[in-house]
Amino acid sequence: MLADERFADLLPFMVDAALRQLDQKGTERAGGSRRKISDSKERRIGAEFWAAMGEWEKKHPGASGLRDAQRAWRFAVGKAHIRTGADPKTIKRRFPDPLEKARARGKALAQALRERSPR
Repeated sequence: MLADERFADLLPFMVDAALRQLDQKGTERAGGSRRKISDSKERRIGAEFWAAMGEWEKKHPGASGLRDAQRAWRFAVGKAHIRTGADPKTIKRRFPDPLEKARARGKALAQALRERSPR
């Protein structure tokens, strides 16, 4: 393409346009709509979440299993949302659902067993 004379005159303009476009984009990262929360707010969310988990355990002694863990998680997410005013999605992102974590671990284990099994 550069050997063709027709493009030799356009090359400086193409370079300038590309550089201008790069300057306009800046250093934004994908998903820039999510804001980073402050460290103090993150600590407060964590403290409220774990306090709510403690409340759940006091109200439901002897509860065990994944279903009870998921109910406790939902309760804690709701309480942390009410007490801090943080978006529930933010809380869920920082403290994933125990049932989903267990399912993901099970899938990873099954995949590993499939890969290691002789064929």
